[in-house]
Amino acid sequence: MADIGGFKNAAFRNVLVALRKRLKLTLQDVSDKSGVNISTLSLFENFKGGLSDEAQGKVVSALLAFLNKAQEDQQREKERERRELLDLAIDARGLSSALSDSLKNLAVGTTNAPLNKKERALVNQ
Repeated sequence: MADIGGFKNAAFRNVLVALRKRLKLTLQDVSDKSGVNISTLSLFENFKGGLSDEAQGKVVSALLAFLNKAQEDQQREKERERRELLDLAIDARGLSSALSDSLKNLAVGTTNAPLNKKERALVNQ
């Protein structure tokens, strides 16, 4: 029968490796944020060591911080893209209402948020 602790460690190892790749984090990044020695993390990822519950908790906290930052960065990028599209919609108003309307729709779809009052006023002038 499989060791539940071993299964838990294997699952956590998979999550750690996947998130590091997805977020483009180095072992040094995780070590710096979590306070867990880089050698310990390397051994853990390479199936040559385990992590204590305390170390695992520190790594989880670090990963959550990295995920939160990634979400904030993604939201900022979407807002920047939305502003650019709305600026293009404003510029396109005099050229083609269909083009302007399509750009407005694309901007709304970027963030899944309707135009606010100020944005509507700008693009409908």
